[in-house]
Amino acid sequence: MRNRGGSREEGRISSRQELLLMTNFLLASAILLIPTGVVSEAKQDGWMAIFLGMVVGIGIAALYTTLGLRFPRQTLVQYAEVILGKILGKAVGLLFVWFALHLGSVVVSGQVHKCGRIYRAD
Repeated sequence: MRNRGGSREEGRISSRQELLLMTNFLLASAILLIPTGVVSEAKQDGWMAIFLGMVVGIGIAALYTTLGLRFPRQTLVQYAEVILGKILGKAVGLLFVWFALHLGSVVVSGQVHKCGRIYRAD
């Protein structure tokens, strides 16, 4: 497949694209999952917990971006192996993939549950 510049793409995303994907993933999951649970537990201090979670999430996205810039031609699993060693790097890669799939399933499950409550005929 050719990009706008006419050169051939190798199925990789840029560091900027990675930052935008991670930011969207973190913000979407935070908006859909966090507020209800946090506010029910923390009451009037819920905004502090959400703010702290946002700061941590931005820090994680910045870390991914920094590592992506430092290892521009490698995937997260590949540079995790370089940094942590082969076994631990693969474990981190597997954990990352599991987390993404798990979080996606939690979001979908929550939305299905909400839709079921909204459209259920009582």
